[in-house]
Amino acid sequence: MGTPFDFFGELAQPQLEGQMLANGKLTQEQHANRMLLRSTMRKAGFFDIKTEWWHFNAFGSSAVKRTYTRLP
Repeated sequence: MGTPFDFFGELAQPQLEGQMLANGKLTQEQHANRMLLRSTMRKAGFFDIKTEWWHFNAFGSSAVKRTYTRLP
């Protein structure tokens, strides 16, 4: 994957993967693994975020606020 899980640096950011590939900081295999994970998670109904290859959400914040209440 190119970084450990919970790594927050630029190398973890999907939005920078093209640049990281071009600079040799990510390998083709690492990028392909990220794409496979992303594709699989999207098919399962999750969506990814721009800053962390390993972070997926099941709901947007507005859906969460509509569906769940905050405990006191």
